[in-house]
Amino acid sequence: MMWKVLLVEDEPYIRRSLRKGIDWHKLGYEIIGEADDGEQALELIREGAPDLVIADIMMPVMDGLELLKQTRGLGLDTRFIMLTAVNEFEYAKEALEYGASGYILKLSMSIESLRGKLLELSAELGKRQSRRSERFHDKWSGLYSAWWQLYSARGAAEEDSTSNYVVDSEGYEGGMIVALLPGGDDSAAEQLGALQMAEPVSNTEIHSFVRCGTVTFFCWRRSDCRDYDRLQAWARTLREQANAVVLKLASSQPQRVREVWFRALDDLRQGWYGAGSRLPAQAELDAHRTIPWELEGKLIRYMELGKLDETFRILDKIWLLLEQRSIRIPLVKEEADRLEGLLLRIIDSPQSNRERLLLAASHGTLLHVLKRRLEEAQARRIEEKREYTDHPEINKIIYYIHENFDKEITLKSMAEYISMDEHYISGLFKRKTGDTLINFVQKHRIERAKQYLKKTDLPIHEISHYAGFANENYFSKIFRRWTQMTPSEYRKAKAHS
Repeated sequence: MMWKVLLVEDEPYIRRSLRKGIDWHKLGYEIIGEADDGEQALELIREGAPDLVIADIMMPVMDGLELLKQTRGLGLDTRFIMLTAVNEFEYAKEALEYGASGYILKLSMSIESLRGKLLELSAELGKRQSRRSERFHDKWSGLYSAWWQLYSARGAAEEDSTSNYVVDSEGYEGGMIVALLPGGDDSAAEQLGALQMAEPVSNTEIHSFVRCGTVTFFCWRRSDCRDYDRLQAWARTLREQANAVVLKLASSQPQRVREVWFRALDDLRQGWYGAGSRLPAQAELDAHRTIPWELEGKLIRYMELGKLDETFRILDKIWLLLEQRSIRIPLVKEEADRLEGLLLRIIDSPQSNRERLLLAASHGTLLHVLKRRLEEAQARRIEEKREYTDHPEINKIIYYIHENFDKEITLKSMAEYISMDEHYISGLFKRKTGDTLINFVQKHRIERAKQYLKKTDLPIHEISHYAGFANENYFSKIFRRWTQMTPSEYRKAKAHS
């Protein structure tokens, strides 16, 4: 970053010596102007906001000391180095009291002494800029998080508790917002890093905010930013190569920033769902937050039964429903994450590496990732199945019960299933498992019902149906016989355990 310098001296040859005697760029400075009196310099300070003013203490019209006082009166923390003659020490002392960074005797001034002072000041300015950047970032980062929660909220529109929040702009007057879905790679971050490391864009602040696979860059600029066009070129590249949404930010007023960001996030949905998708009004979005129980219940049932084709068919319906309603991206990903956790719990499989879901860059990709993860979990489940007994035909019956417990299962139907005598199978099953076939089936159904009661919010009448019982009353009777509790009592007990 180049620090801006204003030279103020009524003697032209001294100004010329200062200008030509120092390699300003090498030291990290650029001269933005010159003035031969304090009044003219004050106008240049108002316009250009220099970081450093090198000024003669004694000048016509307005002297350097008055210039320093007037600058402080404007609320500017501009650094001053005062040039003084031998008989002007009292003025120099007063200048130090007003915050001047030092003074240099004109008669004994050397290039090396000035160079040393400039290096010292550069380090000081760098620390000041870092503190300012941290302060500016800290003020906004809390707002970004609060707004994201608001944008991702379920149900009716929530009140924005930050609506009356005031943020000191620190001299930044807006800029632009760049939002994108990088799809799990770091290309956006890498491009930003390359831009900043190659040659930082001076007088800008860039805040990155990443949630749920969505990356937002808040690009702030000061009025004296001279190479903002490089940042704009970078944003155009992201728009062309990564389908980023780029919106102008004309104000640093928090309410306005939030409005522009939400519009950028909403615009991302066009790319998320694909061309031709409809973006309904927010009122319509708020009215449809959850997946219908009917679809979710079928999803659970088919996953439990190991019927992936049917599970995927229901997922396709759900995904189409989400697209038709154009639900906001974080809510779609939240639903995907919730459904995966629910379905994996049903088959006793842990949920891990959730980032693969959250980093999906499109609606279709998210569905594809979810299906693959369910396939992998189901494959592990099958692989982990043990041999229940040492008799292959009895194992075949047990596998059938596990996969079809919601259907009618009788001794006769199982005998037909393995083509063996009904009475022979009855005795063999008892010897190999220690239980009668009917008891075994009932016990398995009750265990499945327990899982539904613990791991889902399904209504009890649906659980009775999914667990293979003819009706809710019969289910409650058998459940109480096995557990000494009603289904409702069991659910409540497990919720508090």
